[in-house]
Amino acid sequence: MSGTGFGLRIGLAPPGSARTRHRWRNYRRVRLHDVCHTHATLALAAGHNPKVVSERLGHWSVAFTLQTYAHVSPGMQDELAKDMSRLVATSQHRDP
Repeated sequence: MSGTGFGLRIGLAPPGSARTRHRWRNYRRVRLHDVCHTHATLALAAGHNPKVVSERLGHWSVAFTLQTYAHVSPGMQDELAKDMSRLVATSQHRDP
């Protein structure tokens, strides 16, 4: 029996067989929605423009995207606070 792209391939158990169920039992099904959610979370955490992420997801507004993925921002708040502190400290040293 040869693999045709649509049929069975050599060495694989037929779909629905006990061997196949045993092999895949410990894997969780991943939906396309899960993949999109992961993509958006990683993109926002990496600092990509929320407008671009929103467009890629097909969201109707950037506000919706930012509300949906607000869980990404807590660490980003700390980073912004540290950056602002550094900027203020640097500007105070420059002024006489």
